[in-house]
Amino acid sequence: MTKGTIDEMHTLYCNHAREMGFSVRKGTSRFSRDETPIVLGKLFLCACAGIRVSTKENCSKQKRNVALTRTKCKAMMRIKRNNDGVYEVVKHIEKHNHPLTRTEWSHLHRSERSITNEKAKAIEEMLFGIETNTILLLYGI
Repeated sequence: MTKGTIDEMHTLYCNHAREMGFSVRKGTSRFSRDETPIVLGKLFLCACAGIRVSTKENCSKQKRNVALTRTKCKAMMRIKRNNDGVYEVVKHIEKHNHPLTRTEWSHLHRSERSITNEKAKAIEEMLFGIETNTILLLYGI
């Protein structure tokens, strides 16, 4: 079994997902009932897990068409906090019910899209007095 912090476990599952060809999303968490709640368990899911629930079916507004990506996939990793305060994998289901993507395209998955701390800091510093379109032009976006 693998052990570590919640962030280390999330990174581990994202690395596994990148190699296999799927995207990750965070699921439910279980908390202790103390004054300062501690995360006792966490669920990391395949992005295709579950079904999309429409909140307003009889809405008069025109909504944009969004691809249905949920396929009730059962792939997941459940972690639990042990008595030492370290999180460990207690359940891991690898079986997917949908086609996986090529490894060349894994950088396009939502769980892989992020900016580095250096770029985030540079953008934050630029926001003082510079228009958004100028920032985008500087980064070539």
